[in-house]
Amino acid sequence: MTTGSLHILRHTHATLALTNGVPLHVLAARIGDRAETVLANYAHLLPTSDAETAEQVAALVPVSSSFAKEAQTCMVASGS
Repeated sequence: MTTGSLHILRHTHATLALTNGVPLHVLAARIGDRAETVLANYAHLLPTSDAETAEQVAALVPVSSSFAKEAQTCMVASGS
């Protein structure tokens, strides 16, 4: 197996792991890299977007309806 093939295999492993929910720090340990480096290379593959994450967190926090409307207005205005 050539060095290039090993490199491709490493990227394939990382891609499959992240797209199937393996935590970033776990993947970093598996491939012998720092979590920051893995994040820089593979952030675009993480399964949730900022908007989805914001919605998930918002669902966990009880807020008054007026506050929720104001927050939604701010998100729309900022393009989130």
